[in-house]
Amino acid sequence: MYAYLFLGLLVIGTHAANVEKQAIQQGAKVIESAQTGKKVRECSCEEQEKCVGEMKQQIQGCFDGCWPIIEKDFKIVKKPDTLKQCFTGKKYVVDDILECLQSDAKTCVKGKDGPQVEYTDIKLFLDKGEKKLHKQANALTTAFGDDGKEVIDAAFKVGKCMKDCFLKKNAGGFCFDKAECQPKIEADDAPNAVQKCIKQIGWKKQAHELCQCSTKAGVEGMEKYCGLIDTVAKSNAKIPTARRR
Repeated sequence: MYAYLFLGLLVIGTHAANVEKQAIQQGAKVIESAQTGKKVRECSCEEQEKCVGEMKQQIQGCFDGCWPIIEKDFKIVKKPDTLKQCFTGKKYVVDDILECLQSDAKTCVKGKDGPQVEYTDIKLFLDKGEKKLHKQANALTTAFGDDGKEVIDAAFKVGKCMKDCFLKKNAGGFCFDKAECQPKIEADDAPNAVQKCIKQIGWKKQAHELCQCSTKAGVEGMEKYCGLIDTVAKSNAKIPTARRR
């Protein structure tokens, strides 16, 4: 989801020196916590491609429907349409990450007779991922004070709207549930695959470009975040991270 992509790149961008040990490991923990202990058939690659494509279309529709929140509720954006293009222009980042993960993590099999794999509760995964991202974003606002807080608040409001919209579209069951299969997602193996894929997309460059694009769109308070991303990317500095509770 594009608003959460922004936050994810922002959080990762400000933890450049520790991305493998922190952001990726936290993501693996979210996956593990969303796995219920149930087993389900591993999807064929054809089934997986169909379901991922359907979900991406749903997310795009939700993004278009939720974006007006920015113009209605927040005054920090001088050019909402330009900012929207900043996000849609990075749609390929989501696509590239998904394609990389599907290829590198070997998440599917050729036929519909795949082995049993861990079942991941998608709604639970989204809920827990949102909470984890909130903790990391709160660490950013703690570091900056109220300066820039509205930027993060806006991203979360759009992101939550998109998540709720996505869940509503799938109230009758997710595509994977209807197919009675899921991709193979193993929490122990996920960090290595994610590490490879975010490096492959050049996440430092993506974070920098998205931040600069947002600044040019007239988003107030972005300059400090962009400066921090650039500083951390060039050094081993880091800002405080959310602590485990």
